Amino acid sequence: MPDRVTIDEERGGREDTREAPGAPAPSMHILDLQRAAGNAAVARALAARQPAQAPARSPEEELEKAFFDDDWDRVVALATARGGPSAVKRVAELSADELRYLDDAIVRADQEDSLLARLVKAGFDAKKVPEKQQAAGAGYGKVEFKNTFAHDGRKTRPKKNARYGFEIKFTPAPWTMGAADEIGFIQSVQVVDMDTGENRASNGRNRLASDMWHVDRLDGSDHGWYGMTDEGGSKDKHMQLWQKSDWGEPAWMKDVPSRARGNVMFKAETAIVCSKGFHAGKVYATVHWGFEVDDDLVITPYETDVFNKESEAFRDAVDAWNAQATGPEGRRSGDQHELPTNFR
Repeated sequence: MPDRVTIDEERGGREDTREAPGAPAPSMHILDLQRAAGNAAVARALAARQPAQAPARSPEEELEKAFFDDDWDRVVALATARGGPSAVKRVAELSADELRYLDDAIVRADQEDSLLARLVKAGFDAKKVPEKQQAAGAGYGKVEFKNTFAHDGRKTRPKKNARYGFEIKFTPAPWTMGAADEIGFIQSVQVVDMDTGENRASNGRNRLASDMWHVDRLDGSDHGWYGMTDEGGSKDKHMQLWQKSDWGEPAWMKDVPSRARGNVMFKAETAIVCSKGFHAGKVYATVHWGFEVDDDLVITPYETDVFNKESEAFRDAVDAWNAQATGPEGRRSGDQHELPTNFR
């Protein structure tokens, strides 16, 4: 992101940092104190000039702040370490979506057998959320995924790329259909060298975010939505939007990453997002998938995980796409359109 300009620079002026005429230099003032009262007095005088520190928060106050900030990872770290009545009370007050986001953090922290996980389950039950809707990604519809193939490559002639096929399908629930007019996909990927950590992606070099994550679109694409045509529609071979006008057909996408060089790690986070309608910008679920290719072009798939909410790395990748879309024209991807950032 561009460097921010200070207020003084924007006004074209500079703050006057000169000492008033006749004022002794700070070092001379300290020297006078040392001569008059000794080093102990100097230490007390300097300490008195320091701003007062805020009192440390109690564990309950720390937990309350984490809940207030929607910092679910912090909630898990604090609640699993201390627990207590305050955690029980706050979890009981959460909405169904907030329970899902907290459940995501519990899974990330590998705390599925903790008291906090049981509190989340009790919260779902108290709100009469059906069992099948409590699963990750199941709050707004049915998420299906599969690895369709994993073909190892060959470095000797005839050479062959390593290829991996992956598909995702989303069928919105009836209560979701009433709030959505169109549903699509936004995919963020990280493709790096397993030894050096350097970027090995074939696209998106002008929109790399933290840890090389970036929105996965071929350079020159106008839209950041996965597989979307420049006109804003579906591509039959790669993606199909869900649209209210054809509500019986699910949204689906297919990806076939291909690598000619080995020693690479490919990770993807594919978000199922409402693109039009009352829910516009809402993430219904995210699918985390990927694989690695060794030096001999042999593929090893990663475990696939489904979550309810997008990750911070995903949001950073979308911000980087939007920064490119509003940045210098020569660095944009075609007639680049911004992606939504009102994920909720």
